[in-house]
Amino acid sequence: MVDVTSGDVYCDVCTHKIGNYLNDDYYKLIATKYCPVCRELIRGNQLREAQRARRRRQKQNKKEMKQTISEFEKRTKLLVQQNNLLQEQIEQLKQEGRR
Repeated sequence: MVDVTSGDVYCDVCTHKIGNYLNDDYYKLIATKYCPVCRELIRGNQLREAQRARRRRQKQNKKEMKQTISEFEKRTKLLVQQNNLLQEQIEQLKQEGRR
């Protein structure tokens, strides 16, 4: 949090004073949102949240892949059955042609 009147920069979480951008490095302090202690806590929380989201995405992807595989297996079984029926029809036609 930046106080424009005094130039002080405060931590967004604990409101601890980080510095004054009028006296110190302006760009470094403007980009800083958290004090060192809160930065570690925030970063840890962000990492945990990202890991949870990644695990959820992976779980969803695995579920979709299993569904796709089962659909392909069903289609394959149907195609094998159709192929067998066609083979039988071909054999019957060959037998009729020999007579």
